[in-house]
Amino acid sequence: EDGIRDYKVTGVQTCALRIYNRRYFNDALMENIMRADEASEPVSLIMFDLDNFKLINDTYGHLVGDEVLKEVAKRIKNNVRSDDIVARFGGEEFAVILPKLTAEQAYMIAERIRNEVLSRPIRTDKGDIYVTITGGVADYPEKADSAEKLISHADRALYAGGKSKGRNKIAIYEV
Repeated sequence: EDGIRDYKVTGVQTCALRIYNRRYFNDALMENIMRADEASEPVSLIMFDLDNFKLINDTYGHLVGDEVLKEVAKRIKNNVRSDDIVARFGGEEFAVILPKLTAEQAYMIAERIRNEVLSRPIRTDKGDIYVTITGGVADYPEKADSAEKLISHADRALYAGGKSKGRNKIAIYEV
């Protein structure tokens, strides 16, 4: 339990974070894949995981953990385009849908976000906390042929390419 409740604002946003919830994300991903098919364009997905979040909660408490989640969500949102979809995927995981971008283009955005999160501490009631995120990137239709595989491949890149290599990394799914 991470302390953040997914209260719905108009049924689609996680109120505390001001980003979309998982249900909206699932619908938006399907819609973006249909649009990508119609326009013969790619759509990319970045999956982010906040590194060592359990330690933050255990050390500083859930209220500070909530503050950290909010600030990371804000930094992600501030580094994507207005038509990109930022959602809380679960726990300390975030997902970003990037229409019309290849995995290589999405990787550059993911790196920018990773650097933005790392570059300055998060100010909390219990002091400044430096955090890092790890990300995985995949794209449709190049590396995945369905929404489920796109999620699975981005998640696999996150864990196999990022977390297993020491965290604070971005990896692209390789077939």
